[in-house]
Amino acid sequence: MKRWAVAVGVWVIAGYHVMGAAEYPSVGSLQDIQSLYLKSSQAINAKKQEVKGAFYKNIEDFLHLPMHKMKSQRVLQTWDETLAHIEHAMNVFQLVSMVEPDDVLRKSYQEAFQELQQDYITKITDSPELYQKFVELKEKEQKRKTLSKEELYYLTNLMEEMEIEGLHLSQEKRAHIKTLKVELSRLSQEFANNIQEDQSGVVAEKGALRGVSEKILGSLASPEEGSYRLTCDYPTYFSVMGSCHEEKTRQRLYRAFHNRAYPQNVAVLEQMIAKRDELAKALGFTSFAHYQLSREMVKEPAKAEQFLAKMLAEVTSKQQGELEEIKAIVPSVKVTEEGKLAPWDALYAEQQVKELRYSLNQEQIKEYFPLEKTIAGLVWLFENFLGLKMTLLPMPGLWHEDVQLVKIADTSHVYGYILLDLFPRPSKYSHACHGTIVAGIESFDKKSTTSLGIVIANFPKPTDKTPSLLSFSDVKTFFHELGHAIHAVMGRTQFVMTSGTHVKVDFVELPSQMLEEWLYEPEILRKVSSHYVHGHPLPDEWIAKIQQARFQATGQFVSRQCFLSKLSLACFAPGADKDTNALTRSLHEAIQMPYFYDGEAHFQASFGHLDEYGARYYGYLWSRVFAADVFEQIKKEGLLNPKAGKRYLKEILSKGGSQDPWELLRSYLGREPTQTAFLKMYGFK
Repeated sequence: MKRWAVAVGVWVIAGYHVMGAAEYPSVGSLQDIQSLYLKSSQAINAKKQEVKGAFYKNIEDFLHLPMHKMKSQRVLQTWDETLAHIEHAMNVFQLVSMVEPDDVLRKSYQEAFQELQQDYITKITDSPELYQKFVELKEKEQKRKTLSKEELYYLTNLMEEMEIEGLHLSQEKRAHIKTLKVELSRLSQEFANNIQEDQSGVVAEKGALRGVSEKILGSLASPEEGSYRLTCDYPTYFSVMGSCHEEKTRQRLYRAFHNRAYPQNVAVLEQMIAKRDELAKALGFTSFAHYQLSREMVKEPAKAEQFLAKMLAEVTSKQQGELEEIKAIVPSVKVTEEGKLAPWDALYAEQQVKELRYSLNQEQIKEYFPLEKTIAGLVWLFENFLGLKMTLLPMPGLWHEDVQLVKIADTSHVYGYILLDLFPRPSKYSHACHGTIVAGIESFDKKSTTSLGIVIANFPKPTDKTPSLLSFSDVKTFFHELGHAIHAVMGRTQFVMTSGTHVKVDFVELPSQMLEEWLYEPEILRKVSSHYVHGHPLPDEWIAKIQQARFQATGQFVSRQCFLSKLSLACFAPGADKDTNALTRSLHEAIQMPYFYDGEAHFQASFGHLDEYGARYYGYLWSRVFAADVFEQIKKEGLLNPKAGKRYLKEILSKGGSQDPWELLRSYLGREPTQTAFLKMYGFK
């Protein structure tokens, strides 16, 4: 799922006003963490003004630095500090707005983020003076050659970014670009807010919920006796859609879920597409997709399309076989004359096949994954493989009593902390993600910082009778987001802006997706599962069935990933005017998905990745291919071999974004990466 890059820690540093004398943000105590959370609109506004004032002064001070008298290293560090502090501030406002329960405070955080983002655009992306400073620095460095490989990579990428963002263009063109970026910032925030604030759902009588377990029903609100409100939070939606025997109920809930933030977000999205196309052309690119992908591993949209075409060619026959299996095993699911399933039947059919063919009951599997035991299993894994000590602590004084804290250390050093906010609430961010609040670095002059991140999820809440019980999919999601979190904590580079998950977007999912693969290994499943009553791990015969069943719907999974990837590329292909309803339908039909297109659903209105990732959604599948290759290498060396863990930590995680991902992969694998492991792992070969 989504990850957020650096976020804010500005206010844990007192008085950042003297250029070159600042310390990087860090957290050293629980009080430091508590101080990040501002509990009134007045405090939020005051902090926003403080950050703005410091940022404006820092930029002016930087522009007056005597470059010819300073070491290149020090110039880069000073710039990194300047940029990191405003990035930190913007992202903390944004991250807290995603979890804040109070409507007034949440709006204050959102507005503060929006204002700081506009200041960032004004001062950073519309300053040719800054660009000239770095031109001067690069010219000096070409003569002196004093920078290390990591420092030179930082400088080279920084200048490329400035050129791509148009800092070398005329004043008139920059003014137009700035106007577009400010408007796009507003549209982006509106798009995200509309999804977050949506409270869609349906009411169903108990008779319309046959197959849904009493545990699930017990967690639902009951507007009147004998009826239940089905909300669109992930625990409710996926539990009901996977188990409810009544097609009409599945259809109603499917349409409620896939019409979140509709119709308003279709208009917002289409405005965003038009403005992004205009921005790309103002910057000299053929399309917004060309603009975005020019800085990624794939480099250009044509190569992303080629990658997706190869994936679709691999999955077509398997996908058809999966559809035939559903027809044979789940006769209660209707099939159209064209041989298609209804989209609201897809998840239900998949779960029915697992139950009827593999005797895998998802509700029974949940009983082996109480949240606390799953966390303990993850702790065990990280300690044994990576040599990290993880301690779970209470975290009072923040936005909600559910928030917990994980401390990450080894025998001699505390590397960072991770906040866990894991249960759904009204108006909370409705998916799962990781975000960095304070980055961890090891700078060239031996400065070291302790980091802070947050994992946001929406797992089932505990009840009076049972703890929070995770589905197998929930456990994979938790592994995934903790993979991002560990990457963020241990990617301790020289600069904040290359630390942790500050990597190319089509590489960022690798550590998180790689960790998902551990869940199909018997020795790992035994360690991370524990029945909430008797404490026994998953039975060996169930583990064997989970391994067999993992291939059951991989054709459908990859096909859908290709569809979403091609949709994101098509939205931001050349052209300002896009009818996203027509575009979604045409792509769905072209890819020949196994279920028919529902014209009454408008899922693009709540497809947040069209905002956050833009044209880069292909990166999920792209990085999954590399993740499989890396996992296969780790498996050869030993899943719990500490030497393998240290090598992975040293050669992948610790590098953050300080080195080109292609170099990291070639160095780690000892060869060019291939698709072989992925195709085997997902049952295509």
